[in-house]
Amino acid sequence: MNLMNKEYRALLAGVDTNDPAAVARWRQETDDHMVYVVARVLRRGTAATPLDRRVLAAARVVAWQYPQQAQDRDWLARQVAGSLSRDVMTEALAPYGGQSHFETVCA
Repeated sequence: MNLMNKEYRALLAGVDTNDPAAVARWRQETDDHMVYVVARVLRRGTAATPLDRRVLAAARVVAWQYPQQAQDRDWLARQVAGSLSRDVMTEALAPYGGQSHFETVCA
């Protein structure tokens, strides 16, 4: 992520309040990174971590729903990454009232 700490906090505060522009920017900042992670897991084909297991499970679901398109590994990685990105953000913010992201940011 190429954001400075102050920008990061402002962006996540917007995500916290469901500001559509902030959510879109967050997705733009994180999706490329998530695609890389997903593609790496799909290439390896094995799950060493809970996130890996989640990637492979999501890939199986997408491949079952869209068998033709899923033959394209890049397409599959983008679909799975988009889905996981949304899920991870939702889960990360929920238990802490939307403030979990501040625990990992240096002040």
